[in-house]
Amino acid sequence: MRWVGKASLTDARRAVTCVEFAPRQWGLKLAVGSADGCVRIYEAVDIMNLAQWILSATIQAFAEGSKLGCTSISWCTGRFEPPTLVAGGSQLIVYRYSDNPREWRPLLQLPGPDKGDVLDVSWAPNVGRRFHYIASAEGEQLRVYKLSREAKGDAADPAAKTSGGGATIGRHLSLASSQTVATNAWRCEWNVTGTVLASSGDGGVVHLWKPNFEGQFRCVSKVQGLANPSGGLQDI
Repeated sequence: MRWVGKASLTDARRAVTCVEFAPRQWGLKLAVGSADGCVRIYEAVDIMNLAQWILSATIQAFAEGSKLGCTSISWCTGRFEPPTLVAGGSQLIVYRYSDNPREWRPLLQLPGPDKGDVLDVSWAPNVGRRFHYIASAEGEQLRVYKLSREAKGDAADPAAKTSGGGATIGRHLSLASSQTVATNAWRCEWNVTGTVLASSGDGGVVHLWKPNFEGQFRCVSKVQGLANPSGGLQDI
């Protein structure tokens, strides 16, 4: 099997730092983050002809003069949410697409790292939970945010539903809690059910985290790299 180049997306003014396809329920879309601080959303005109992509939105998420610009992107995979993504840089910003008007709007700003920039961000798959998790790798620490889903009246919300009395009820996200773990974290990723979080840094170790009954994330296992010649999975 040979891979063949189909298209080149050249709108970024500085280095491209991250890319991620949208969940399949929103069509063939691609989010691209770059060092100029922008998040660009591309959409395939025809899924059978991948040579044609349109730039459907440009989000200036972070100042162009910022040190690293946009460093990471992660889409929300919830089927009952409108198109939503989180962009990482000097802080985390959650954006949501609104049908009226047709544009991406900032929905929620989360605190930035104590120093430096966000290096990686991962939105947990939502499998039946009434809330969302977002993990942020910040170099010297790993942070996990818990976002609650609230019902509010908002006629512009594309996820809005109309009640029998004519009131419009939409779903909004708000920060319910956050936890900071002192560990070396450059990358982070959730498993397919959003129940286990993996983080890695420059120490040759992958840590696996799970929440306890109180919702606090604890390290349950670690995978050793070259520092442990025997390798394998170690329970903590």
